[in-house]
Amino acid sequence: MEDKSLIEIRDIGNKNLILFFLITFLFSWLLWLPSLFSSVLFSKKEVLYEILNIIGAFGPFIAAFVLTLVNEGKQGLKFLWKRGWHCENKRFLIISIFLIPFLYLSSLILVISVEGIIPYAFIHWPNPIEIITQFVLVFFLAGPFQEEFGWRGYALDRLQLRFNALTSSIILGVIWGIWHLPSFFIIGTNQENQLFYPFLFSTIVLSVLFTWIYNYSNRSILATMIFHATINGSNYIFRLDQTTLGFWFYRFLLNFVVVYVVIKYCLKDLSHSSKKDKKSCIIKDLI
Repeated sequence: MEDKSLIEIRDIGNKNLILFFLITFLFSWLLWLPSLFSSVLFSKKEVLYEILNIIGAFGPFIAAFVLTLVNEGKQGLKFLWKRGWHCENKRFLIISIFLIPFLYLSSLILVISVEGIIPYAFIHWPNPIEIITQFVLVFFLAGPFQEEFGWRGYALDRLQLRFNALTSSIILGVIWGIWHLPSFFIIGTNQENQLFYPFLFSTIVLSVLFTWIYNYSNRSILATMIFHATINGSNYIFRLDQTTLGFWFYRFLLNFVVVYVVIKYCLKDLSHSSKKDKKSCIIKDLI
């Protein structure tokens, strides 16, 4: 039986998808403007502006819940919230927890083999309490909780009603990357010292994995939030930034995984509306 929520989405249409992106960008970028001006014009950051940065990151969350309430009522709102704390496919919940840390750890091992040094991460590991505390902070205040109800929980569903999963992933990855653009000019952000185009490429690549996890976990937002948290928090444990080649190894392994996923799971043809009726590939049952 088809998910009732997807039927409702199709009946409503996807006209609200553009509205979702407009609300998301306006809410976030307007709240990030004070920090942007302060950083560019005065090369300084203010505590108040940092608070506004955190609130501004809730743009996707606000847009998703407002539009869901308007179009689907309180019942739709409850269903959206419920998907944030439930995952039926435990296999993909495990993947969302361990995939990125495994790639980071593998990269550090390669660093030892190639560079012949023991990275800082192997000498000064955070204690378990620090790791848990950092994970909770990252989960709620550094992206996952603020964004995933919107990007995957709202936008991805509607994109996949028009495009296949791979195309939807690329579109969402581009928009997701552009949404971060002001952060590249704000002092103290993770993007401050990064180049935009490599970052944009990474959001596209990661977006494919997000879609894979989301679709095969029966649209679990919890799985994507955990996956997002491991992406943002893994360098706290596995300090690839303390190495010369660490991030190059990580990018290579990440890209390899994405290519493997696309080929093995035929992500190009995977969609909510016709998962079991594909002539171009055989989708294996992962449950």
